[in-house]
Amino acid sequence: MNNSFSDFMKRHAIKFVAVLVFAVVTVAFFSPVFFDGKRVRQGDVTNFQGTAKEIMDYRAKTGKEPLWTNSMFGGMPAYQISTLYPNNLVQYVQDFFMKVIPSPATAIFLCMVGFYFLLITLKVDPLAAMAGAFAFGFSTYFVIIIQAGHNTQAFAVAYMAPVLMGVFLTMRGKLFLGSALTALALALEINANHLQITYYLMLTVLLLGIGEAVRLYREGEVKYLVRAAGLLAVAAFVAVLPNITNLYLTNEYGKESTRGQSDITVDNTQQKKTSGLPIEYATQWSYGKGETMTLMIPNFYGGASEAIQNYDKDALDDVDQNFRENIGSNSAYFGDQPFTSGPVYVGAIICFLFVLGLFIVKDSIKWWLLGATALSILLAWGKNFIGFTEFFFNYFPGYNKFRAVSMTLVIAELTMPILAMLTIREIMRDPGIIKAKMKKVLLALGLTGGLSLLVWLAPSMFVTTVTDEETAQITQGIKGQGGSDAVIGQYIDELSNARTSIVKGDAIRSFAFIALSFGLIYFYSRQKLSGNVFAIAMAGLVVLDMFLVAHRYLNSSNYEKARKNETPYVMSKADEMIISDQAQNHDLGSRVLNVAVQTWQDGSTSYFHKSIGGYHGAKLKRMQELYEQVMENNVNQVRAAIQQGQNDSMLRIVLSQQPALNMMNAKYIIYNPDGG
Repeated sequence: MNNSFSDFMKRHAIKFVAVLVFAVVTVAFFSPVFFDGKRVRQGDVTNFQGTAKEIMDYRAKTGKEPLWTNSMFGGMPAYQISTLYPNNLVQYVQDFFMKVIPSPATAIFLCMVGFYFLLITLKVDPLAAMAGAFAFGFSTYFVIIIQAGHNTQAFAVAYMAPVLMGVFLTMRGKLFLGSALTALALALEINANHLQITYYLMLTVLLLGIGEAVRLYREGEVKYLVRAAGLLAVAAFVAVLPNITNLYLTNEYGKESTRGQSDITVDNTQQKKTSGLPIEYATQWSYGKGETMTLMIPNFYGGASEAIQNYDKDALDDVDQNFRENIGSNSAYFGDQPFTSGPVYVGAIICFLFVLGLFIVKDSIKWWLLGATALSILLAWGKNFIGFTEFFFNYFPGYNKFRAVSMTLVIAELTMPILAMLTIREIMRDPGIIKAKMKKVLLALGLTGGLSLLVWLAPSMFVTTVTDEETAQITQGIKGQGGSDAVIGQYIDELSNARTSIVKGDAIRSFAFIALSFGLIYFYSRQKLSGNVFAIAMAGLVVLDMFLVAHRYLNSSNYEKARKNETPYVMSKADEMIISDQAQNHDLGSRVLNVAVQTWQDGSTSYFHKSIGGYHGAKLKRMQELYEQVMENNVNQVRAAIQQGQNDSMLRIVLSQQPALNMMNAKYIIYNPDGG
């Protein structure tokens, strides 16, 4: 027995080492959490603490789960905010992971571990598989959603690879192990409670499952295919069972939320009904067609919607001193989206290996990986490829329930590293394939590294760094201050120069990483490097590439000191006055309108009061429509009266004329938190 254990450890030692390396890299990336007693400052988590305060207080006081909260939007179901399901045993698996590696670092660690073992399932060399794990775990989008506080989304992403691993195991010879893993991983995926990511995962599974089914059919393994499909269906059923309560309630709530059907009538004219979100709303965050280049060159469209002076101060070095301050205050990003926290970057090396894999990988699964990647990109274009988007919106069940279509790029972030690592697998199995297919290797190099170099040499061929809309705004602003056409022209040129510098900096960076990875492949194919050295060097190169770009979006500036018993919001003088007045009058029903903040994107008011506004991604449809049709105008009139300095008697008259606010029992208005 001891010999068996010893043999097992020897066979799998490298895998234990890999997991340890992932833990070390995770700790290094989140070092302030582990060594400085800090936590990531997450805006959505802070808002959640405000919206869930009433729920958690009730739970702590009674030990029961409240199913309704009055703290926002005039009241809404609590089970879309914070509801615990103690009988769902799957959640304890995730709780265990979070005890080993504290959240939110847990999600990145799980991304790497899950993807690593997916690649092991696909017979990628264990050392080389680490490169793919680093690429997937530190894809910028995943880091950005953690910085924003989208923790449920991050965990849903982390379980994508294990689900695929279970499916591949089932379809490739290990029926019972694969289906059992699929059931567990899918149960964790659903439990993460981000159904949009789960939906995109199911699209990926559908495509890759079809690919595997076609392969088995061609190989004459129809009986095996039927057994595998049956066991996977059972696995899906088992995965749903522990999550059935949440899924049922979400489905019921969805019908009444902004994802549900509208049936209101305005001015005796029936509004256009939809069974989901309006397509204009769902496609607000559509990736630009040219913006897709950020998959290889992260700052191809400028980067993030931050001031240039904060995002890349070096870009201002060649800007005229007289313009530098004003130019520096402009956004670095100049793409099609309203704003962005950063680009979707899968890695320059991954892009090169992905393209190379299309030429040299023999496994037919590469075409299904290409198809899933292409689907991901086309759907992410949204309103920029509206015919395709409308087809999915109208005919694919459930697709019209989700907003921010750019999120579909999560599929490409999963599939591209898989094919990239299958390319490494092919090279390590047969190093001579590089010499035999050198023309195709050079073509892949040209399509990625060559293109990056061309962007660096002539960026104006690919991007217009100052949009027409910005040009019009700049012209209007400078002319309004008496500026001349010459000043306008120079300002636009200086802004263009600063942004061009940002684009060029990342273009040459991507070229360098692609060239280095090509060099490693070339020397390995010439037997100048051993397999282990090649794999370790490639993994090191990938982690350096991904780690450095990810660090732009989650770094020391995104951390704050963690303090026990700290409240996320400090009570203002206005809050104190309202609470005191309610206590004196035994008033439990009056609501608060806070016009000092973004009323409908605010969690702070809900922390202390019954707010008319609030913060949630899926409000009740009737509340959203009440706001759009009536209440928004009511609130704007109140805000305007306050800004005009109306006295108390006039304010009372204005308030009496706002039917929606009165219907919602708005007794208190906060317009100056510190003054009342």
